[in-house]
Amino acid sequence: MSRPSRPAGERPQGNTRPAPNCEPEAASGSPRAAECALQPLSATGKGESAPLGHGAAEAAERAAFCGAFRTHLRLERQLGARSVAAYVADVSSYLRARTQMPFAQVFSEAPLVAYVSQRVASGAALKSVARAVAALRAALHVARTWPGLGPVLAPEALKAPKVGRSLPKAPTTGQLTEFFTALGASGLEGQRDAALFALLYAAGLRVSEAVGLPLEAYDAAGGALRVRGKGGRERLIPLDPDAQALVERYLADVRPLWAPPQCRELFVSRRKKPLTRQAVWKRMQTLARDAGLGDAMHPHQLRHAFATQALRAGADLRTLQVLLGHASIDTTQIYTQVSNERLASVHAQAHPRGRRS
Repeated sequence: MSRPSRPAGERPQGNTRPAPNCEPEAASGSPRAAECALQPLSATGKGESAPLGHGAAEAAERAAFCGAFRTHLRLERQLGARSVAAYVADVSSYLRARTQMPFAQVFSEAPLVAYVSQRVASGAALKSVARAVAALRAALHVARTWPGLGPVLAPEALKAPKVGRSLPKAPTTGQLTEFFTALGASGLEGQRDAALFALLYAAGLRVSEAVGLPLEAYDAAGGALRVRGKGGRERLIPLDPDAQALVERYLADVRPLWAPPQCRELFVSRRKKPLTRQAVWKRMQTLARDAGLGDAMHPHQLRHAFATQALRAGADLRTLQVLLGHASIDTTQIYTQVSNERLASVHAQAHPRGRRS
């Protein structure tokens, strides 16, 4: 990937605002703001120079690399917005940890391996470290074509800590029954919630997929839902009659009252704005507490329930992979372990030789 060009004679200024690839709306503490923290800004916003390690030119070089890395993730790897933000934040964190090192050396073996070891030694969650390694490996692909860098570590040479795969926890049939019974479908918000959570469960959706559904994703004539998931992968999921009926009722009675003309999203709030992932999580926790289920349930568990029940009903792994939108069947195989554990548990309780006195 070629380095962004700069007009001849132009030098980066220490108090440039906004900096390259740094949108004004980046919120403090967000991954976007983490990237922006690498930009050459002043200490007070009034023109004084801030300490920038090896100077404004060095900071501008790092910022330009982050911008190119973001473009690489979006255009070449075609990652979703959340994955791009997470990867850029991880690489930005690494570059901040290496501020006192010349940029030409930051992608060599020693500092990268030391950084991973330090993260593990500090007690960081292994999954977080593994994701940071994945982000750094992606950055190494960009670094290999970046001019002026010293030796660049081969991406496959950067090793991640081994992370044990935790089994997804699906709610029991009883919990699902209690939740959907308590949910009901009265009132405008109740009708919206009934349709939303029915789709999460009946189609095995990720929350981000559900809130991002455009209105045209629902095919009333075909009784199906067209979903665009991670990596831009599209899948068509058939819906059961109960879920269809709830969606049809929401579309007839609620959405016309809440959705402004320019709104493309299928699900909207009573404030006439598209639903957010955070709002769905909070809403489900409130409804679960009202149903007497405590804080144990969250929206992603409905996806787990869909997957485990599909396997028990006889679905093969390839079909389930397509329905869930997994890029690799290895990810789908985790649900076979869930089903096997459930089978062993039932056997232990029901079989005379399985019981323990």
